Amino acid sequence: MSGMKQALPNGPLSVILIQVQYSPIVQIKEYIPAFQDNVRKNGYPLYTPMETEIVRVGRHGEPEKEVFEQWVFSAADTQQTIILDSEKITYQVFDVQSYSFDTFLQEFISIVSGLDEIVDISVVSRLGLRYINSIQEKDDASWKKLIAKEFQGPSFPDNILWLEKELNSFSMQKGVFLKDININSNFKLLLSQNPVGLKYPQGIQRFPNNEPEFFESGSKVTFLDLDHFVVFSAAPKLEVLNRLSSIFKALHSVIEDVFFESVITAEAKKLWQ
Repeated sequence: MSGMKQALPNGPLSVILIQVQYSPIVQIKEYIPAFQDNVRKNGYPLYTPMETEIVRVGRHGEPEKEVFEQWVFSAADTQQTIILDSEKITYQVFDVQSYSFDTFLQEFISIVSGLDEIVDISVVSRLGLRYINSIQEKDDASWKKLIAKEFQGPSFPDNILWLEKELNSFSMQKGVFLKDININSNFKLLLSQNPVGLKYPQGIQRFPNNEPEFFESGSKVTFLDLDHFVVFSAAPKLEVLNRLSSIFKALHSVIEDVFFESVITAEAKKLWQ
C-alpha cells in the first residue's frame, strides 16, 4: 500500500486494519439498520450479526456472563470488511496488493463520516493503524534472512537437546512524538510464529464463515505485526475527526519507515521486489 505496494509488490503484507474508538453508544443496536443500509449502497452488501459470550468480574469478585455484540459488513468478495460494535469501528482489507494507502484511508474516512451522521459520535478515545505481514518459511527464503537480527529474539545454547520445534517471538513498544501534527503516539512491534501454516495471527477475523486460512499444512509462518496508535483523553470528535487524514498519514509514515529501514533486510527487499 502506498510506498509499501510500490516498493514490494511481492511482499508479505497480508492484512491492514484501521480503527476509531469512541465513547460507548449503549443503544448502538438501534442504529444498525440505518448504517447497514448506508454501507450496503456503498459496496458492502454482506451482513453478519455476531454475539460472543464473555465473562467479566462482578463488583464483588464473582464471574458475570455478558453478551458482546458486533455487526460485520463485507464487500461481495469478502476482501474488505467493516466491524462495528458499541465502542469502535474497524475497517480491514485483505487484498492489499490492489489498494493504495490513500484509497484505503479515504474509504475509511467516508465510512466513519457515514457512521457519525447516523449515531453522532461524542468523544474519540483512540485511533489505530495496524499492518500484518505473514512470512511463509521456505528453504530458499528463511525468515532469519529476511528479518534483521535485532528482531529475532534471544538465542539459546546449541549444545542443549531442545525437544520442541523452535518458535521465536519478539515484542517492543515505544512512544513517538509526531512532530508535524504535534501529537504523541504509541508504536508497537510484535513478531510471533505459527507452526501449522496459518495465514493470519490469532484474533484476525475473516468473514462470512470466519474459518482459519492456511498457506499449507505444517509450514512455519512468521507474523510481523506493526501497530501504531494514538490514545486520547476524551477528545471532542471535531478535534479528531476533522484531522483523521493527517493523523493516519503520520501513523502510516512511521510504520513504513520502521519496516523498511529497521526490520527487513536488503535480501528481503530484493526477494519481494
